Amino acid sequence: MTRRTGFLATLCAALLIAGQAMAACVLGEMRTDEPPLGPDGKPTEVEIAIQLVDFLGVDDVNQQISVDLRLELLWREPRLAGFEGCRFGVTQIWFPRIELANSSALRAARQQAQDQVAIGPGGLGTYTQRYSGNVSSYHRLQDFPFDRQSFRMDLLVTGLSADEMVFVANNDRSGIAYRLNVEGWAVDTMTLTDSIVAPVLLNYELSVASLTIDAHREPAFFIYRELLPLVLV
Repeated sequence: MTRRTGFLATLCAALLIAGQAMAACVLGEMRTDEPPLGPDGKPTEVEIAIQLVDFLGVDDVNQQISVDLRLELLWREPRLAGFEGCRFGVTQIWFPRIELANSSALRAARQQAQDQVAIGPGGLGTYTQRYSGNVSSYHRLQDFPFDRQSFRMDLLVTGLSADEMVFVANNDRSGIAYRLNVEGWAVDTMTLTDSIVAPVLLNYELSVASLTIDAHREPAFFIYRELLPLVLV
């Protein structure tokens, strides 16, 4: 009887703590369409980091690459300064909805309720997401099979000018996985940069984060795998 009473007391205490935590994470009215401006009205700085989890292949015919990426975003949201330890869905708060300028078929690993932002001290928002799929690229094949390529992806947030939001590239938190599965290619470096651009079709400037993957083709792979069989035929 004593053991059961102790268990019930522990369970009730846990439920009370969980209920208090849930109550502390209840949001009031919040403009999700307005970015949190920085000090002195400066644009919101969104720190971005990208890890190349895997580089799965290069399709020269269709001009695309296959990648597996981990994206990390951090920004300061003063309106959430009292919500440390809470997690909110991306539809509940202001969220920088990133788009890839390249044509792509990237798939997000977590969506709907699981697609959340973790709130840290002072309203620091942290968002992580895994993306995999194909991304369009441009291949110069004049030196095939001894060519080197720079595969570039541009990320932006449409509808927000550079006066409202800017990317800050974090290469210290970005990087390449130790082992990649691509055949016939070697990835040399990966660089993440941020810049301000003025698209022709828009009357305002945008902040763009650009990911560049530098790789070179391994000629021996293509000579023995593709060219030699053609010669024998």
